[in-house]
Amino acid sequence: MISRSLARFTGGRYKASDRMKLYARKRLLPILAVTVAVSFTLPGWPLLAQGQQPEREGIGISPTKLTLDADPGEQLTGKFTVINTGNTPVNYRVYVKDFSIRNEAYEKDFEPIPGAVSPVDWIKVPGDTKKLAPEGQADLDYTVSVPKDAVPRGYYAVIFAETATPEGADATGVARLKRVGSLVYLTVNGGSIEKGTVASFEAKGWQRDRPVTASLRVQNEGNVHFEATGKLRLKDIFGRTVSTTDISGTVLPATIRKFSPELKLSQPFGLYKIEGDITFLGKPAELKSQWVVVGSPFWLGLWTVIIVAWAIVLIRWVKRRAKRKKKR
Repeated sequence: MISRSLARFTGGRYKASDRMKLYARKRLLPILAVTVAVSFTLPGWPLLAQGQQPEREGIGISPTKLTLDADPGEQLTGKFTVINTGNTPVNYRVYVKDFSIRNEAYEKDFEPIPGAVSPVDWIKVPGDTKKLAPEGQADLDYTVSVPKDAVPRGYYAVIFAETATPEGADATGVARLKRVGSLVYLTVNGGSIEKGTVASFEAKGWQRDRPVTASLRVQNEGNVHFEATGKLRLKDIFGRTVSTTDISGTVLPATIRKFSPELKLSQPFGLYKIEGDITFLGKPAELKSQWVVVGSPFWLGLWTVIIVAWAIVLIRWVKRRAKRKKKR
């Protein structure tokens, strides 16, 4: 029917090839569309495979910090948990390393300190390689045996849980290892010294970018660690609090820890005051206020022009008023 109509319309020039094209449009294209749609729902299709997820390997540990107190010669026991956070089985091992701090930015170092007493040999954990099922966890025991002649002070280590090299991994080192740690803060009682001070609190007077930043340095002058907590407040020239931020961290003995808090600000420029307080060893300390000017050169230049313009207008107004009084 269609071919006859086309033949009459084209004056008899309708050919067999035209009939094939028309057939392809009417029949083959719908069939092809249905085939593609069905193929997307098949399990073998890589993009939409049903019930399949890419393999994800991960490992976690809890708690991430152990705070312990013991007397010389005392033995402590406890537990920690290793967690498989991935969806594939994982082999792992646990071990103990030293823990110390390199600089004021508190970059962690896990190598022994030359000449210092290491608590690594005091801490015993399971040493064999274990396997965890996907999203599984294992509770493990640790034992801390403090020597009788241990000097009363703070000692620091870390219990690591590390993925073991998968079976069949080649010798090229392609396999990637992951590790997490639980920091051990051990205080040996009997003569610890707790002493600390605020070494400095500063903020740049002119800050071009936001957020507003400050620098707080807390010094530990004792031989045991302590916690430092505090809060900073950013206020405008009217005394209204614009934003606040918290300060929190552990300060190890014979170190200075530098905190670099940031205070959010929505206005692009302005004059602000930073106030705050910090508490450690049970004693609060008020920080000296810092005034800061916030703004890029463009905004500060614009603000300067506005102030100068207002100053000129005010000066002229005062002069005119003085002249009027003289004339009277």
